[in-house]
Amino acid sequence: TGQGSQRAGMGLELLEQPGLEVFTRVYSDLLAACDEHLPRSLRDVIGSGEELEQTLFAQPALFCLETALYRQ
Repeated sequence: TGQGSQRAGMGLELLEQPGLEVFTRVYSDLLAACDEHLPRSLRDVIGSGEELEQTLFAQPALFCLETALYRQ
């Protein structure tokens, strides 16, 4: 999906679901890797929804979510 499909909390609710260990590992690793390149924690931005409409955060957030879903 493209920019515009992001939403606050996207994917975070899946982190605690049983049977999604691959998703949890990949999503967490990717979010952490993005933090090195962003002015704020991407997990925090996704959780709050603040600034998530900005391309700076929306594109990496969508990449992390979609990659983790694919790997799952």
